[in-house]
Amino acid sequence: MKQNKKSKPFMHEIMFPFRGNWNLIWVIQRYFKSSLSGITMQKLWNAIIAFVEMITGKAIVQSKPFVLRLEPTNICNLRCPRCSCGINTDPRKKGYIKLEDFRNILEENKRNTIILRLDGDGEPTLHPQIIEIIAIAKSFGLAVSMSTNLNTQISKDANGIIRSGLDRLIVPIDGITQISHEKYRVGGDLAQVKKNLINILNTKKQLGHKKPYVEVQFLDWGYNHDEIPLLRSEVRMLGVDKLEVITPDWAVTNKKANRHKPRRCFWLWSVLTIDWETNYHSCTNAWTLPWPRLNFKDISSNSFWNSDLMVEARRFNVNKFSKTISTDSGCHCNSCSDMLVINRPPNYVCE
Repeated sequence: MKQNKKSKPFMHEIMFPFRGNWNLIWVIQRYFKSSLSGITMQKLWNAIIAFVEMITGKAIVQSKPFVLRLEPTNICNLRCPRCSCGINTDPRKKGYIKLEDFRNILEENKRNTIILRLDGDGEPTLHPQIIEIIAIAKSFGLAVSMSTNLNTQISKDANGIIRSGLDRLIVPIDGITQISHEKYRVGGDLAQVKKNLINILNTKKQLGHKKPYVEVQFLDWGYNHDEIPLLRSEVRMLGVDKLEVITPDWAVTNKKANRHKPRRCFWLWSVLTIDWETNYHSCTNAWTLPWPRLNFKDISSNSFWNSDLMVEARRFNVNKFSKTISTDSGCHCNSCSDMLVINRPPNYVCE
């Protein structure tokens, strides 16, 4: 009996260790298949160590980040009301990542990175060299995932997208009608999204390519909930690989903050996040905040990963006992609702 009592919370940490309604099984099933091209035994072993260190709450880690999230640009053509870019509250200047900076970041992290995520506070396909960026990443042996609204000129280049070697393409469609879709994707043209999506799927079939794995992502806001069955049927007929339904406000009604024990933060142990100006960020939901006020050009990724600030951030995530983090107004860790440091407010905006 004693053994069962001890093992239950440990198994709970394994299955449900991080943000909102995410869990280990969900992450693996969503990303593993499209990450295969970036996996080596060395990278896989590093990822396993990272998970163990996250679950056990190690502040100083031996592992390296196995997910690299780079922001191609912080410019977007839509005005989504729960996004800091969409509502124009991002204080940073607008711009695009330089190819030289992109290559340098990949060169330093290629030995441990399994998957590269090309997204941030903007629309990736607005970067004029995004096709080349994907091809460069593939030349480094990385799996590449990109999330795009498919409402840009480059989105029409199905041949270029597929031949770039892209592993995963995530396309948000939040309704089966223009009215329901644009209620959140303000400025988005559903007909154009579908046209570009069909073009990509048809071109992929014509070229005989298995990639990219195409996922339609549906944000269930409640008002569009009844449209899920119809959209599921539609994307299946189109040949989309998967429909992923996400409830953004799940944590608002289902989880409450625990001041003694926040949820474990996946980003702090596994994901290296860098914006278009090569600034490091503590997490992928804090693009607009300056913390940790360090830049790739000044400190290497290896040094940054176990820097004093990252170590303190991990300690704070485990028990909230870091004065360095708790008193820093520029840090998102002390006001994070994803990890249930505080309760998620209604109408939460992704910073």
